[in-house]
Amino acid sequence: MVTASDLTFTLFSLVYLHLLSSAAFPPSSSSPAPEPSVFGLYNPILAAYVSIGALLDLLLPIAYILDGVLASDKEGIKVAVPHVFLLSA
Repeated sequence: MVTASDLTFTLFSLVYLHLLSSAAFPPSSSSPAPEPSVFGLYNPILAAYVSIGALLDLLLPIAYILDGVLASDKEGIKVAVPHVFLLSA
């Protein structure tokens, strides 16, 4: 049986994807003007979202690794190192 939290997560993720897609790909007009770039000047919110997400995706695992080094948590470091490697590559 599916739990209520799983259904809630699915519902919120669908709403989130819809909002993100409307920000990334706004509806086109009927004029033959060239389409703006997704990350162009017309969409600074998406560019800020991607930049902040990239920074957090790198900084949080690095901080977790440093905390594991200080606390001698070798199992936690083993989990976080592949993520940092893939994100930095």
